[in-house]
Amino acid sequence: MYCTFWIIAPLVPEYIAERFMLWIDFWRAFPSAEWWDRSYQTANALCALRAGGLLGKGLGLGDPYLVPLVNSDFIYAAIAEELGFIGSLSVILLYLSIMITGIRTAFHCRRRFDFFVVSAMTVMLSCQIIINIGGALNILPLTGVVLPLLSRSGFSLITFTALIGVIMAVSHKNGCENL
Repeated sequence: MYCTFWIIAPLVPEYIAERFMLWIDFWRAFPSAEWWDRSYQTANALCALRAGGLLGKGLGLGDPYLVPLVNSDFIYAAIAEELGFIGSLSVILLYLSIMITGIRTAFHCRRRFDFFVVSAMTVMLSCQIIINIGGALNILPLTGVVLPLLSRSGFSLITFTALIGVIMAVSHKNGCENL
């Protein structure tokens, strides 16, 4: 994995290479100040995930302000701290139901254009969800994308609301054609 990265590293910007190296080698130089400077965000997010336990601390009882960028990049860590494993799993299941609904809607389309539009929008939504939650759990490198419909994000909220609206409109149109 290191060999592949060093071939690609000169082709990407420095901050991307740094985030990727942090993800690959997260525990390297663990107890040092250098490690804490490099991994401050991810370490605090992982501590928040651990602090939530099974049932969480309760709504408003956690310490999400300790995690940098908790309103956008690490909202899932705050949810996991306050609602625990059960609550964070519920959020994943809700997102999974949105993704499955998008896939089902796409496969029930009669027109090829509707199929491609709904499929592309479902993939966009799914990728953003997977990348954000994977970054908060340190399964994927951090990218800075927000969690749709939950993060304080402004334009992203408008975009994903419209995206889900289009999927619902196509689903409604398919339902009306079946009558």
